[in-house]
Amino acid sequence: MRASVDVGDLTELAHAVGGVQARLSEGTAVLLAALGAAPVPALVLAARTRETALEALSALRSLVALAAESYAATEARVTQLVGSCSTRAMRGLLAQADPAALERLLVSAPMLARVVAAGQGEDQALVDDLQRTLFLSPAAAASAQARLFAAMDPDERRRFALLHPGLVTSMSAAPTSDRFAASRVLVAADLGALLQRRASAEPGRVRDRLDARIAMRHRLLEQQVTLRHPDGTTTSRPHQILSFDPTGDGRIVEVIGDLDRAEHLAVFVPGTGSSLDRYSHSFDRMTPFAAADASLAVVLWQNADHPDGPFDDPPSPAALPSVADVQRYAREHVVAAAFRDSADVAGPVLAADVEGLRVVVPRAGADLTVLGHSYGGSIVGAAEANGMTVDRVVQVASAGAYVADVRDYADPVASRFSMTAYDDPIQLVQGHDAADATPRLRAMLPAPLDPIAPVVTAVASLVVGGTGQVGHGLDPDLLPGVVRLDTGVHDDGTLVRGHSEMFEPGSTAWRNLLGVMTQGEVSVLQPQLWSSHLDPLGAAVTLPGGVVLGGTTMHPLPPRYVVDHSPYDDPTYRPPVLDLG
Repeated sequence: MRASVDVGDLTELAHAVGGVQARLSEGTAVLLAALGAAPVPALVLAARTRETALEALSALRSLVALAAESYAATEARVTQLVGSCSTRAMRGLLAQADPAALERLLVSAPMLARVVAAGQGEDQALVDDLQRTLFLSPAAAASAQARLFAAMDPDERRRFALLHPGLVTSMSAAPTSDRFAASRVLVAADLGALLQRRASAEPGRVRDRLDARIAMRHRLLEQQVTLRHPDGTTTSRPHQILSFDPTGDGRIVEVIGDLDRAEHLAVFVPGTGSSLDRYSHSFDRMTPFAAADASLAVVLWQNADHPDGPFDDPPSPAALPSVADVQRYAREHVVAAAFRDSADVAGPVLAADVEGLRVVVPRAGADLTVLGHSYGGSIVGAAEANGMTVDRVVQVASAGAYVADVRDYADPVASRFSMTAYDDPIQLVQGHDAADATPRLRAMLPAPLDPIAPVVTAVASLVVGGTGQVGHGLDPDLLPGVVRLDTGVHDDGTLVRGHSEMFEPGSTAWRNLLGVMTQGEVSVLQPQLWSSHLDPLGAAVTLPGGVVLGGTTMHPLPPRYVVDHSPYDDPTYRPPVLDLG
């Protein structure tokens, strides 16, 4: 149950009470009118009870509406007072507060949190010193940040984090507890902004989306994350957010598990379409890993602008008035995942964040695994090319290794693992770029359409305004020294298929991912025992009315990989096991 309400909740409650009143009145009026000629004592009593109920509902509706109006007026007045107050004077007062009390105040007062998060505080010399670390290499930046924060008194450091939340959450080597507190202020500030927007939003899609985002922010601030462990016990703790930025599609970094107890640390980078609105999908995928082993803490890393999916937020035709607008939209949305642009930007940020975690969480950071799924694999590769060094790297159904040669990584001899299901469509792009687009397209089209392949690739290049940065480097399954992990089967014996089934707990693939994260045992793929083929574009025919009635329809079947043979055709098969300990 939510621990707090806002003016929107009160307004909706008033409408709901009014609806109940109307349904009760309308639903019983006809019955009372029909029985009015028969003054049965029981009916007279029921009629009086009905009137009493209607009067009570009317009074309740008026009371709730009055409360909503008072709430809105108070909120507006507080916002006005905060806005008229000198930011410097206000920060001077807040800087004297007890850190715990200050955090409670800012988290419970979203409008005040907005002002604090957007303003400039004191300690400008320290602010400048910290900002300069962002221009250093990942290792040098982490070392410098750790030194600056270590020189501060703990209470002073916490107040600084609460009054400079955006700056502190950008410092990868800031103490994690301070980053958690600073992130809560940023979430509260964004909640305030969303509530203000909702107050003037008309019913419809926009307000529904605002409601969903408001509910998510409330969950991040108020909900406990409960992990159910294999022995039947549970542990609960608040959301542990290291970084939060709602701009654009949104960015967030969260720890799942207990950093103080953890002996292993894993950083997971999801793929295309990752955003704040879809954050729960990745979060739900990672919680079972942290729950499975108390010695493991998982960091869910979405601290970048991941490329959009092909059909995310389609624009109206009026929003694309020119060829340049169409090219930009196609380039940045429809086929954004084909380009390395997002990985170019995200890689250095991930490298800095991972290095900071190593420094600030030395026990767990001493055994660190970074995993990238789909486009996230290219981001992990970019981080490696920009100085990230870790104990183990796992490319999970990855778009590519980002580089063409493993020697381009900062640590070319790190332990590397890869996992791709044999029918995963990601194989259509692994290790490919614009140079071989035409032959790849021919493989995906039926033979009669071979002649149009070069025309289609030329038109596609024109639509997106060029093909520079297309492709994600070497096929991660072919990296020198990589250990290919078996995707295997689910508990029911069916093959793990497609692009994301490896995240289903209990499967061979899921256990392999956990084994890498915890330096345990993994099942190794035997590629010579598998075979698959690519079915080109086709069409399926359906006869909904039957042969006699007719009504045949056709719908396209996209190019897809089909598993012809796997070792699991033999129910007694067990893959070879590798102990990483």
